[in-house]
Amino acid sequence: MFELTKSIIVAGTGKNVGKTSFVRALLRKLIAFSPIAVKITPHFHTSDPGIILIESENFIISKENKTNTGKDTSNFLLDGAKEVYFIQVKDEYLNEAFIKFCEIVDCGRFIVFESASLIKHVKPGLFFLITDNSGQNKNQDLTQYADLLIINNKMDKDFKNKDIDRLIMDFVKKF
Repeated sequence: MFELTKSIIVAGTGKNVGKTSFVRALLRKLIAFSPIAVKITPHFHTSDPGIILIESENFIISKENKTNTGKDTSNFLLDGAKEVYFIQVKDEYLNEAFIKFCEIVDCGRFIVFESASLIKHVKPGLFFLITDNSGQNKNQDLTQYADLLIINNKMDKDFKNKDIDRLIMDFVKKF
């Protein structure tokens, strides 16, 4: 298992629970640290992936370079990410893809990952699990790793919450 003390992983208990919105809010809160954002997905997209850095039969690692596509990765740039990467990888090849990613990107920098599977390979500085109490139970097994389980009421796009803010402040004070 990789230990990345300057990283934050965000996962969710299902689709549309607010993972990407939370990552965007985190990026805005961490803008002074020039964070990198990485979206990891187990399925392959047909839309423009950005600049392809590594492509194999099992994964694609690309870098987002546009702020006007409306894609999550494009929005991460708009919200303050210094660099944004998109990793499309079959779950069984995530470890291999992650090793390749760290060969091209300094994984010792501040990085915010949006991924449910990465927590099984990486020990981050912080791990947030997002749910919306809609009954979606995907990834419930990840609760055991979470520093905080966030129940998203979808009312606050900035996720203003004293527990979240305290964890983030304690996290950044270490560096």
